[in-house]
Amino acid sequence: MMRLRASRVGVQRGGRTILHDINLDIGPGEFVALIGPNGAGKSTLLSVLVGDTVPDAGRVQLGDDAVAQMPTIALAQQRAVLEQQPGVGFGFTVAEVVAMGRSPWRHTEHTHDDQRIIAESMRTAEVHQFADRNAMWLSGGEVSRTGFARVLAQQTPWWFLDEPTAALDIRHQEQALRTVRAMTDAGGSAVVVLHDLDAAACWATRLVLLHRGSVLADGPPESVLDPELLSDVYATPVEVFPHPANGNLVVRPQR
Repeated sequence: MMRLRASRVGVQRGGRTILHDINLDIGPGEFVALIGPNGAGKSTLLSVLVGDTVPDAGRVQLGDDAVAQMPTIALAQQRAVLEQQPGVGFGFTVAEVVAMGRSPWRHTEHTHDDQRIIAESMRTAEVHQFADRNAMWLSGGEVSRTGFARVLAQQTPWWFLDEPTAALDIRHQEQALRTVRAMTDAGGSAVVVLHDLDAAACWATRLVLLHRGSVLADGPPESVLDPELLSDVYATPVEVFPHPANGNLVVRPQR
């Protein structure tokens, strides 16, 4: 499987530096969580990595190809993207929205499995119960789950998800992140923007901590989740300790 490499990426907007000198190298089997405070540049970086934003400096490559120059269909067959607000502006049904994930495979040998893949994706995201409902009538959490089902249906080796759990209840948060981890354990790769540091510590294999457009730390959760570093970056006292029952890292504000 191809590696994703960002080399000296920079983005400027309105005279302000959004990203500065970002270098990342991501390979098969990695679940990378982008963490950091509001305005750190996480969503912008994700947009650059998927090819939606062309950086003002540097480049992003998927294998030997520059992401910004890849044909749309070829790129869509390699990576699926879930935006922060994955709503639709027309009266499509949930099933029709999920089926959009199969669009990159139209006129290929993969189309004969479309209906099975769509049905399985809806069941995994637990949106099959309202497959025929107008997608504009969904709750925020149902919209997020429908978007996630579309990503599943696309069946690509790379997933890029921007705050996929923000609107979800605790059950569906865990279900979504467990699904992402299973995908990367099977050899795929995922880059996910997360604000829940506990969830990032539990499910991600690697954390990239962004602050003011730069990477401050990059590595396994136990090395990145330093309480002194987090307290400084988030401008609030933070404590990090192992859970007494399972040893998973717990991240909490000091209260």
